[in-house]
Amino acid sequence: MREDEYKDLEDQVNKCFEDIGGAKLKGSSRDKDMSQIPASPFFIDREGKIPFTKGGDPLVVSIVPKFGLGIVVGTTLFKSSVDPDEALVALSRHAIGDWGDVCVEDRRVNNEAMRGGQRLLSTYRTSKGKEFWYITEHDRSITTGLLPEEY
Repeated sequence: MREDEYKDLEDQVNKCFEDIGGAKLKGSSRDKDMSQIPASPFFIDREGKIPFTKGGDPLVVSIVPKFGLGIVVGTTLFKSSVDPDEALVALSRHAIGDWGDVCVEDRRVNNEAMRGGQRLLSTYRTSKGKEFWYITEHDRSITTGLLPEEY
């Protein structure tokens, strides 16, 4: 991608992110307080990671959620235990129906719940092995990031 094409893409992505309540994805403002960001759309690459340019700025693509997440919140323990980038990648996976490390039965229940309007639960692990969950309520008004011990 040429530099001018990247700059145009970056401007488009930043405009979209600002439209959903986020700050521009640059430098220290990249640290996310996920407690008040409406949750659509999400930004990850095709491998489920947040990609970076040679200059260290994130290069992002958008994905379309399969269901509404409402307001995305995280418990205090969740926000202090899970890296924001890993939390965002997992939230993106949750939004597209990739339930993470749930068992086969929970995966089936989630797939039915996505169509039927029941609560959704996904389980993920950080790169350091810390387990965390996302729960989207039945009415899709709120999605909460939390640790299993907080449930």
